[in-house]
Amino acid sequence: MPLNTAASSRMDTRAITNAPLATVSAQLADAVGDMQPVSFRSGAVLRETDDTENVFFLDDGLVGLQVSLGNGRCVEAAALGRDAVVGVESLFRNGARSVCRAIAYTPVAAHALSRDVVVRLVGESAAFRHEIFRALGDTQMAAMRRVACARFHSVGERVARWLLIARSHIGDSIPLPHAVIADALGCRRSGVTVAMLRLRDAGVVSYTRAAIRIVNPAGLAQETCGCAPSAPDASAR
Repeated sequence: MPLNTAASSRMDTRAITNAPLATVSAQLADAVGDMQPVSFRSGAVLRETDDTENVFFLDDGLVGLQVSLGNGRCVEAAALGRDAVVGVESLFRNGARSVCRAIAYTPVAAHALSRDVVVRLVGESAAFRHEIFRALGDTQMAAMRRVACARFHSVGERVARWLLIARSHIGDSIPLPHAVIADALGCRRSGVTVAMLRLRDAGVVSYTRAAIRIVNPAGLAQETCGCAPSAPDASAR
């Protein structure tokens, strides 16, 4: 499946900041011509479930891996950001379709490689192979935490956790309405609104109709269920 050019755009030059690519840039010199710097607008689909050809190495932005529930609704399995790899699972399933589609929550910058090129590089470079396995493990761990969190924790705790994870990827300003968070968590928008009101009254966040700002990260961490993974602080980058 070719790249969705209606939702993405080619960029002539962009430095590689994605850790898996940057770590092995010297080994990948011969593959630079195969990489496509691409960008996606908010709401664009990076990868559908039947796309087994493209692998995206994220440089910036926030992406949701969403699983279809079969009734027209989707729920998030994991939220990914800088240094993540989208489509890595297809490398180890003989090109079988994924159960997740990837959607850009915010504007996203990435480098795209074909599955065939990534498979070849995994075989040629031990360093690259290590980074790919790490990316796959990180995604699997995020999905497992998401399942446990959805089963045992309150909507308020889950909202705080989701905001903390989003902050680790894109910083204190999160340009998203409450409806996107509700869809990601698979809960009612009203539940997210109640949670956000509580966080605002506690001096943890401020928000408008289409954007959220985290004003007290330490306070936000205290509101979570505690299952949010430790992650680099994007606001410090």
